[in-house]
Amino acid sequence: MFKIKIKLNGRDSVFIANSERYITGMENIGAYKGVTGDSPPSIDLLKQTFGQYKQCFEKGATGDRIQITMRNRTRKELKEMFQKAQNYLQAVASEADLPALLQAGFELRSAGVRGKRGTGTVPPTEPQGS
Repeated sequence: MFKIKIKLNGRDSVFIANSERYITGMENIGAYKGVTGDSPPSIDLLKQTFGQYKQCFEKGATGDRIQITMRNRTRKELKEMFQKAQNYLQAVASEADLPALLQAGFELRSAGVRGKRGTGTVPPTEPQGS
């Protein structure tokens, strides 16, 4: 089992670059093809919201407070959409989708069971063949 993580924090330029990579990569993930609607969001809906965000980002570069507010609101909305997509992929993605997930920029971590934290002592071994 594995855990899917995405990076959606940081400066706007980093957010734009990561969003483009995720959207482009999600088009190639077999588990995400055929998704329609808004829960999880379809690729078309992600592209549309991303286009709005990018437009607000460019207009907000001049210091227009209305555009900056719209950019922040759209970024929050886009971030929520990516979280829904991440949760969907976490539920339906299989081992066969791992290469596509990695290529799309998702971080994969094994969700293995953690061992007990011990005292750091090694248990004694039994003597062999005496």
